[in-house]
Order: sequence, then structure tokens, then C-alpha cells
Amino acid sequence: MNFSSRQVITSRQLMYLLCIGVFPTEVMLLPGPMIMQFGKDTLWAIALGGIYSAAPLMLSLYILRRSMGRSITDVLRTSLGVFGRIVILAFGLVILLATMNIWGGYVQLLHTALLTRTPPWALLFLALAVVLYGVTGGMEVSGRLAEAFVPLGVIAIVAIWLLSAHWFDVGRLLPLWPQHPDVFTFGGFKAATFLSEVLFGSYVGAFAKDQEGVPRALWLALIINTSVMLLVTSLPLLMFSIEHARILTLPPLTAVRAVNYGFTIERLDLAITPIWVIFVSLKLILWGLIGGNMVADALGLRRYALVGQIALTATALMSLQLHSLLQVEQSVVTTWDYFGFPVIIFSVTLAAVICRMRPKRVASHA
Repeated sequence: MNFSSRQVITSRQLMYLLCIGVFPTEVMLLPGPMIMQFGKDTLWAIALGGIYSAAPLMLSLYILRRSMGRSITDVLRTSLGVFGRIVILAFGLVILLATMNIWGGYVQLLHTALLTRTPPWALLFLALAVVLYGVTGGMEVSGRLAEAFVPLGVIAIVAIWLLSAHWFDVGRLLPLWPQHPDVFTFGGFKAATFLSEVLFGSYVGAFAKDQEGVPRALWLALIINTSVMLLVTSLPLLMFSIEHARILTLPPLTAVRAVNYGFTIERLDLAITPIWVIFVSLKLILWGLIGGNMVADALGLRRYALVGQIALTATALMSLQLHSLLQVEQSVVTTWDYFGFPVIIFSVTLAAVICRMRPKRVASHA
């Protein structure tokens, strides 16, 4: 691995990193399209997505355990040689390419919902400067920042849900049993493409100095991410009719805006936006670190931070071609659901097979 051996994280920080790597953009990009297609059954799809995500999570833990705490890149490189480097390169590139969607969702949400008169490029370049600087801090700094902010974010989400309870109508979720058969297949798969990002633990988990805590960290991250998605998605479903929720561009944000306690709480969305901006920035830093280091590792480069910075700059500029949240959602389907996610699943499965077939050779390099 190209990161300094002194840059280590705790298993607790690993858990928070895997949380920050999933929910900051998914809470905005996932509910809208899924509510439009599945209505109230979206909650079933998310729950099933969490269950389906247990499989790649267990593969990640299997790799870390059988390779004696080495990362997926070590397993692939030492066992498959050049082909292993090609797989690592593909893994890193699809992660970096996906940051284009993160940038696009960030800019379009702020431009559409809050800062309509601010040009998208201005919002983008300001965030880009922060993210590029954050990449230089490495995994250790990212772990500390995630440990500081994620608990506050989860508390804020729970608080918002409780503040919204006054407007809930549980009857809107009846009948409880899902009415769309494909919620068990496509719906669960769609949610799993987001929630299964905890399989990044197959790489980041190797940075944890207390390896005995890694399994707990990955499982807790999956549970927290699934719970956050359920809370956020249930807001518009409980507050509005299904017909109303289906026509909203950003159902969770609209639901938060509807929370009003007079002069005490009038614009709750303005209070949570800065927190969300911090989360998205941390997510971009983390994905840039993982993808940049994998690409540098595959190509034999030492300047992993520079690779990540160049890639993040390129994807930021590419995201300016996404002129609406609808285009961002379509890009997610094209670049992640049907391309990037399968590549990552293939890479993790291949590494797990290698660990199963040749455990002694992998362990000898640890």
C-alpha cells in the first residue's frame, strides 16, 4: 500500500469512514427515483438492500481474515501479477469515475434548492479547493474528521425525524406488505448498489491497527447506513401522500422544509445544509484517497495524493456537463449501477476466491 505505515486508523474510525462513504449523497439521490417507482414499498427495497449487502460485506471480511489483515490490493497484486494490477486499476478507476456523480449531486442540489442565483461552477470550485487540500491529509486525518462529524450527523437525522413526527400519518404506509413484486429484485438491487459500498472495507480495513474490531466496524457501518436511509426515506412517505411524494424532485429535502414550529423552527433545511456540505466533502476526500491510491498502486506510482487530486479535478469538471438532478440520477445508473458496481463486486469476489484457493501464498506476503 502506498500510504505511510504510520497513517493508521482505529476500527471505530473505520466504521465512521464507511458511514461517510455511503450516506451523504445517497440520502438525496436514492429516495426520489425509488419513491417514484415503488412508492411506499421503497422502505422494503432499502431494507432488502441492507440484507443483500451482507454478502459483499462478508466477502470483505473473509479477504481481510484469510490474508492476515492485508488489503484487497495486496491479495490481487501478489497472487495475479500483471492481471491483478489490471483489476486493481479498474477498481480504482471506477471509484474515481463515480465521484463525478457525487460532484454533480452536490452542485445541483445546492444550485437548485438553495443558491439558485449562484453559478454551478462557483459552487464547484469552492468545494474542489477544500477537497483537494483534504486529500493531502491521508487516511488518518480523514478518519479523525469522520469520527468527529458522523455522530453529530446521525444525531441530527434522528432529531429531524422526531421533529417531523407531528405530521406523520402511518396509514400512508398501508398495506404493509409490498405491492410491487420487483421490489425484491430490482428494488433491493438498487438499494444494495449504494449500501454495499461498505465493501470498501476490504481495502480501508487494512489500515485499522486493531484488526479484531474490523468485523464489528463493518457490520455497524452497514446497520447505521441502512437505518439512516430508512429514516430519511420514510420522512416524505409519512408526511405526504404517495402521489405527492412521487412528483417531488427531492422528497427528503421537501419534507424537512415542511417542518415548521413557528418562529422557533422556520427553515430547518438551512440549518442542516452546512452539515451535509461537510459530509459530501469528506466523502469526496475518502473516495479520492481510495481510488487514487489504487490507481497509483496498480501503476507503481508513489504520488497517490497527486493521482487522487488530478482525478478529482477531472471528474469535477466533467460534472459540469450534468445540468440537473435528473441527469445526475441517470449518470448514476449508467456509470455506477451497471458498470462501476459490477466491477467492484467482481474484484472483491475474485480476491475472495484467491484467498480460498491459495491462502498460504497470500499469507506469506503479509
